[in-house]
Amino acid sequence: MSMKKMLAVVAAASLVAVAAPAFAANPFSDVPMNHWAYDAVEQMAAKGILEGYPNGTFKGNRAMTRYEIAQMVARMMANGVGGADADKLKALIVEFAPELEALGVKVDGFDGRLSKLEKGVGGIKIWGQLRIDNRWRTNDTGSENYMTDALNRYRIFLSKQVDDKTTFTTRIGGSDAKFQLYWLDTKDFLFNNMTLSAGKFNFDWEADDGMYKAADAIVGDPDGAFTGFRLAYKVGGVDVTALAGSTEYGHVKADTYGARLAFGSSRFKLSLNWLHYDHDTFTPYFKDDTWTSTYSYSAFPLISSYNHYWANLGINLVDGLAIKGAYHMEKYKNDDPLFTDDDPKAWRVILDVNQKVLKFTSLWFEYGKYDKYFLFEHSSAFNTLGTGFGIFGKAGGLFDDEVYVAPADMKIMYAKLEQKWNSKWSTYETFHQAKTDDNVAIKNNADKVTLWSVGIKYQYSPALSFDLTYNDRKWHGMDGHEDTKDRGIRLRTLLNF
Repeated sequence: MSMKKMLAVVAAASLVAVAAPAFAANPFSDVPMNHWAYDAVEQMAAKGILEGYPNGTFKGNRAMTRYEIAQMVARMMANGVGGADADKLKALIVEFAPELEALGVKVDGFDGRLSKLEKGVGGIKIWGQLRIDNRWRTNDTGSENYMTDALNRYRIFLSKQVDDKTTFTTRIGGSDAKFQLYWLDTKDFLFNNMTLSAGKFNFDWEADDGMYKAADAIVGDPDGAFTGFRLAYKVGGVDVTALAGSTEYGHVKADTYGARLAFGSSRFKLSLNWLHYDHDTFTPYFKDDTWTSTYSYSAFPLISSYNHYWANLGINLVDGLAIKGAYHMEKYKNDDPLFTDDDPKAWRVILDVNQKVLKFTSLWFEYGKYDKYFLFEHSSAFNTLGTGFGIFGKAGGLFDDEVYVAPADMKIMYAKLEQKWNSKWSTYETFHQAKTDDNVAIKNNADKVTLWSVGIKYQYSPALSFDLTYNDRKWHGMDGHEDTKDRGIRLRTLLNF
């Protein structure tokens, strides 16, 4: 392939990727954060245009084949592009039409569909996600069928490049089709390499560090409860962030401030993080495993404000093999004189092994210890693929089950194996276990819960996948009750466009 054509592909892919939010930092182990092409590669990986190799590398020094470039063009078609970028994509489709057809991508009529998309949207880029979950679940008291309430999520993102430095983005979703997120990003604010974000948006510092593979982060805001301002300075391998605003959990709002310092390379990464929450009220409402808006006494402290400090460390020992660790400290301002344990701590270690290393499967193994009263800011932090099966019971949840407080010292283990058989089919197995030091913590005074699942995924096309999973959960050592068990099957249909 000529250099001219290669540059055209990279330029078009980069323009498409600009519309995508960055979901993960340092996507490839051999692309250092201080490389001149790091930002472009990161954006294209976040959009799904670049996938790299099974061992987690990018191999940027190797020339691409026509089939590899055709795969990039196919993903660009699936993600959508409009405005001035459309002509570049059309030219690439013409150039690589034979390879695209060989990949099963239909190019006939695409030019017409693209023209219709461009008309009437005024240069606004559109992408999104539709998620449908058909679920069946049974336990000792009966069964539930979720077929009639299968639409689990739909999200539509709209992005408008206002000028050469500022972009406005919004997310529409929910049963009432409301604007869930809306924010602006402006580059080189005040000085070069600083970005200002303002509005209602996500931030997920644990995801930036690659620190979880369960359903949600332990700390931070991965799903848009934060409204405010963020300043981020990024140069080379250093990332400095500060934010101020408010966070909403169920019926509780909190003034929120935070700061983050991250630095590293393809082999090493360290981050130091701090979040402060100052609540207008922070009273848990729980009694006898039921929720009420009036009953304000529980087995948990009444917290009006708290600080969360944590450090994440990641070391890539060899390509595809990483060890990660985290240490958390929380400091509460406790308004209840009955409680004195107001500085819980936690630590966890993670082994992350790529399938390229083990040949037949990838492996994620995590073990952690959490002090009594440690606050998980997301009750779905140890969930199984969003199935509704998690290791935290409602007995520890606060604020419409948005967060979870550990009422006793807790040990948590999580493991996931995933086997990618080819570009279409993959299988996976997961195991969760939570144990406490006494019979008070998890649900109905159980002292242990185990949860395992097996699943199979079919990637029908770059944009559409089907995921079938079976979950089996058991509550052990329940106070005054026999062990209970619940099981479930879920078929997930996922469309990213």
